[in-house]
Amino acid sequence: MMRLMRLLKIFKERDKMAGYLNEFFKFNDAIERLFLFCVSFLLITHIVTCVWVMITQLSSGPDNWIYAGGFQDDGQVELYLTSFYYTITTITTVGYGDISPNTSVEKIFGIIMMCLGVVAFSFATGTLSSIMSNLDNASAKFREKLELLDQIKRDYLIGPGLYEEIRQAISFEAEKDKSNIMNFV
Repeated sequence: MMRLMRLLKIFKERDKMAGYLNEFFKFNDAIERLFLFCVSFLLITHIVTCVWVMITQLSSGPDNWIYAGGFQDDGQVELYLTSFYYTITTITTVGYGDISPNTSVEKIFGIIMMCLGVVAFSFATGTLSSIMSNLDNASAKFREKLELLDQIKRDYLIGPGLYEEIRQAISFEAEKDKSNIMNFV
């Protein structure tokens, strides 16, 4: 339980981690959010996987999913991988049905995991769609402004120095807008 509490501190320290990652890899905000989402997803999936194995090992008897699937002779790593597989197929709503809960406790846990999985999958899909859409919109606006600047340069014959200053201002504004959008998302 103490290890779980230490792992949950990662969520509290997420902004520090994001800052370190950004300094090291020079990610833009969208990539940074995507990376943190993936790490969070894997951490939550790991916790659910461990709980799934723990529930089975707490209940004795041959009616749990380990005995029903013939996994009783498998080692801890193989049980973890099988449980991880079940967790991923449930959370992603694929649900092949090759591994299923058999005891009442396993079924209750499975129901909770399925409900949370649908919500998490929907949230993940919406979040990723929003990130990609905002990036596309920001890029389109930036390109539109640069094209307008090129047209003004041709029509009004502005000098290269002024053109470069305006282009840099547009680039700075686009980066600032991208950062604000990603912080909002």
